[in-house]
Amino acid sequence: MKPSPNAAWRPVYLRLSVTDRCNLRCRYCRPAQSRAKFAPAGLATDEDLLALISLLHEQFPVYKVRITGGEPLLRPGLPELIEVIREQLPKAELAMTTNAVLLKQHAVAVRRAGVEFLNTSLDTLSPELCKELTRGGDVRTIVDGIRAAHAAGFPQIRINTVLMRNYNGDSLPSLVRFAAELGCEIRFIELMPFGEGAAIYDREFLSADEALESLETEFTNLGSLPRSSTARRHRLMVDGNEQAIGFITNMSHPFCDGCDRTRLDSRGRLYACLRTVHGVDLLAPYRAGRIEMVRSLIRDEVPNKTIPIGMWPTHNMVTIGG
Repeated sequence: MKPSPNAAWRPVYLRLSVTDRCNLRCRYCRPAQSRAKFAPAGLATDEDLLALISLLHEQFPVYKVRITGGEPLLRPGLPELIEVIREQLPKAELAMTTNAVLLKQHAVAVRRAGVEFLNTSLDTLSPELCKELTRGGDVRTIVDGIRAAHAAGFPQIRINTVLMRNYNGDSLPSLVRFAAELGCEIRFIELMPFGEGAAIYDREFLSADEALESLETEFTNLGSLPRSSTARRHRLMVDGNEQAIGFITNMSHPFCDGCDRTRLDSRGRLYACLRTVHGVDLLAPYRAGRIEMVRSLIRDEVPNKTIPIGMWPTHNMVTIGG
């Protein structure tokens, strides 16, 4: 690894994983059978997470928090936790990523708690392929959840789709049309050889460039949009209306140099990079009352982001969020 050129940056985008449990077993994320039992006793409490966020924020101002999992809606009392995060960080953007399975029941509560920006996962509209890819998921439940979120009035909803050659490579236009129907931007994410994804990477990888070329055979590309920190964005003409799409090109066009993300998982471990193999345990010293040690660990870890070279973790994405 080599130091990132932006090692001196300060404000952070915090991705907070509130649980390592999930109600789906997507083939690129979670094993078909659990290799180890989840240990709820090891989870950080709401008070633990709030204290660690506060210690992080006092040294590296948090300008955005994204609630992730696992599936975050599986954490009991999540809206109450979100409300306190909103109070604790009143100027920060507050976002959440969910697989939408439980969103129909919880969309209104999560919106009222303060979440402004919602990302939902939808990799296919085919009931059969969804069931196979997620090992049992029901696409109708997911779609109903996304529609419920739209009705709940989130200011921004995005649909995240992992590009996979044999699961959705020939059906990208239908996903774009669904996003257009709800007025959502859709983001296509390149598959990574991360954890469980490594087993399907060689046969399933579909690059953003190839996906865009495929979409251009169906829709007119009206040109590029301003890119976000991670996404290359375009305007398509979809059935007479303009539709924004984006591509997260983590493999074909990496964006490590511009990354300002820091991850805190549900067991109080800090990761400066998604590809960090071992997180820094903040929870144990915090619970032992060693607050200055926690501050020191944060100061050491957060600024020293590195650009990973040729290495992907073997643990699964579900443990630390995307």
